[in-house]
Amino acid sequence: MKRLLYSGSALCVFLLVMANIASASICQNDTNLVLGKSVTVAVVNNDAALAYEGESSSDITDGSLVYIDPSQRQEDGCVGWKNSVSGRTMTVVVDIDLGVACNITAIRYNKGNTPSAGMAADTITTSLGTTSINTGTSGAWTTQYAAAAVESSTVTITLTKTNTGADSDWMFIGEIEVYGSVVTTPVEEPPTSVLLNVPFLEQFYSLNGSSCGNGSCGPASLSMCACYVLGRSATYLDIVNVWSFLGRDTCGNDSSGTSLTELANAARGWPFGLSNVYRSTLTLQGVKDELAAGRPVVVHVQAGYLTTRKYTYTGGHYIAAIGYDEDHIICNDPGTMNGERCNYSNEDMTAAMAYKGNGVLRGFYQ
Repeated sequence: MKRLLYSGSALCVFLLVMANIASASICQNDTNLVLGKSVTVAVVNNDAALAYEGESSSDITDGSLVYIDPSQRQEDGCVGWKNSVSGRTMTVVVDIDLGVACNITAIRYNKGNTPSAGMAADTITTSLGTTSINTGTSGAWTTQYAAAAVESSTVTITLTKTNTGADSDWMFIGEIEVYGSVVTTPVEEPPTSVLLNVPFLEQFYSLNGSSCGNGSCGPASLSMCACYVLGRSATYLDIVNVWSFLGRDTCGNDSSGTSLTELANAARGWPFGLSNVYRSTLTLQGVKDELAAGRPVVVHVQAGYLTTRKYTYTGGHYIAAIGYDEDHIICNDPGTMNGERCNYSNEDMTAAMAYKGNGVLRGFYQ
């Protein structure tokens, strides 16, 4: 009958320790990392693979062994191999893929319920060292403890057995257990405030004696974010170049303004060449996540919802989000010469973005 050997009890299980250490423990925070894991077994100098019909290498990690000493039966989940040549050493290598990185603190081996103690391995070698096998005390477990946890996503256990005479031609594995914990990567909290040094550019300018820029909030916001990535200042010529690339009035007085698709095309084209920029939708938190990653965002808003804006215009508008604190999004607003580093409340920005379907231009990096 197969029964559960170890279930991760809330109490520490104190065990006999080999190799110069008096005692150690496997505690509740250390679980059997290989329980139910598939194994790969390679054997050198083996004359009989898998001792019993119906047994398989999966029995090595199925957690079913209950050690009974002395045993009146063998077929309880043990697997074994035979080395029939006197004086020859047999080697059994067990590889186990843990699937994830783990901190390994202990490795245990038990030969299982066999008629003779001589059917155990002679030595076990793992990343924790080489240990002689315990053949007759305290449940016949041999346990290796790590002086410091060993991080790995795989475990290799090498067992050796030399045929020295009667009852030493077989080597059995009743169970192998590997204790420790899965490595967890700490989740970094985003910064509570961010401010990117994005250059400011007003959308209004003069060109050939004309007062320009009534529809230039999009090209101006794009130019600010693009020039930040390119590491240079932004000028009205960047706005003119965007209009020129789009084949539109270079004064930007077209009442239709620009679409996010047009701005994305201009970002990827001449003179910026930012191939990663694309139109998207983002929540307010999504904008903050971009900023926390060091990437400014062109945000499409309905200006009338920005109650602290410094102009009277209330329609559709583009601004450059360049930072945030707990209560605000910090923006370069090209709608006024006083629009550098404006603080718009989270509530105002949420409403202003939602009115325009949360449309943004993102991906400002190289």
